[in-house]
Amino acid sequence: PSSGVFNVVMQLRGNTQLHVINLAGQIVIQQNLLQNTTSLNLSQQPKGLYFVKVIANNKSIVKKVMVR
Repeated sequence: PSSGVFNVVMQLRGNTQLHVINLAGQIVIQQNLLQNTTSLNLSQQPKGLYFVKVIANNKSIVKKVMVR
């Protein structure tokens, strides 16, 4: 669980996109990643479960984040 502020750390290779998606399937944050570490702030979003999806080189990974 998080208060809504967290970091995404990864090794970047090529064009990398990040999407934060709520349980209704809406993208609440969408950005291109230009650095290995990105800070996200979901503290203004409603409390609940979110999915962080990172897309790079035609592959994607999804992680769950709980905002309380």
